[in-house]
Amino acid sequence: MTEARNSPDGAGGEAARPARLETNAANRLHWGDPGNYPEGWDQRASLAAELIAPQAAILDLGCGRMALREMLPEGRRYVPAALTARNDDAAVVDLDAG
Repeated sequence: MTEARNSPDGAGGEAARPARLETNAANRLHWGDPGNYPEGWDQRASLAAELIAPQAAILDLGCGRMALREMLPEGRRYVPAALTARNDDAAVVDLDAG
């Protein structure tokens, strides 16, 4: 087992915190640019939309361009969440922040 896994926070303790912050900042820059989302993700969202039950509520973690929202039939509640703000509806969530 590595030292990181043995630390109380599971991530290498205080020594690993600067590296995590640097990674989080790089992720925000990368995912903040809509040009970094592969086109294939829209097809994946289309396939997922077909599987969602009527009257379902969807929490779209890592919502990207929010393609799923446009593909859902009426009656589904859509809640987008991402690492960076997409619009006023999207929740900003950093799952790596702990």
